[in-house]
Amino acid sequence: MLRQDYILRMIEQLAQAVGRLMARVRTEDPAVVHQELDEVLKDLTGLNFDLLDSLPLPAVLQVLEADSEPNPARILAIAECSFVRAHLADAADTALRIRVAALTLYLEALTLFRHEALAAAEKRTEDLIRDLKSIDLPPETVVRLFRYRAATGRFADAEDALFQLLARDLASPEVISEGQAFYRRLLTLEDTQLDAGNLPRDEVIDGLTELEALSIGG
Repeated sequence: MLRQDYILRMIEQLAQAVGRLMARVRTEDPAVVHQELDEVLKDLTGLNFDLLDSLPLPAVLQVLEADSEPNPARILAIAECSFVRAHLADAADTALRIRVAALTLYLEALTLFRHEALAAAEKRTEDLIRDLKSIDLPPETVVRLFRYRAATGRFADAEDALFQLLARDLASPEVISEGQAFYRRLLTLEDTQLDAGNLPRDEVIDGLTELEALSIGG
């Protein structure tokens, strides 16, 4: 089991590196900043951008989840370095791809590990969610948005992400099963907790009924 103090030390080291590099993004040669950023990434994760660029996002996630116990600090390091890298990208489409990858990894890390030390990362995550709201995010990102919102008590937002997948016909049987488990867990909560998450009990029941009907129909 990964110890919290180890994770927090890695997060502190990461925060210092990211803060230093972000301060240099607009004032120094992008190639120099990128090289140092790649070195930071390799030091913290054992990976580099050449390897990450050679893999589609689902494959990157598989690599990170292959460990018996995924390391949230390692995942966060890739997210943070990708966030900085997006500011260095020349082409808009490249910057967008990197930002989507960063958001996906932020969501994964923040679902795995919650701590006040991650306040800055949480803000960057919320900013990316807002800024990317107008595009169709890939299913692996939306799934993680669903999990993140569920884990942080924003139940209505979690449901919105879940039904976005359904509307786009991207919900796998595993995701539908995960959605059913989400609703069943909510039914064990008090009404005040559901109301705080903006998803009253009758809407929870409706959502569960709809997913159960999909399972039967499938």
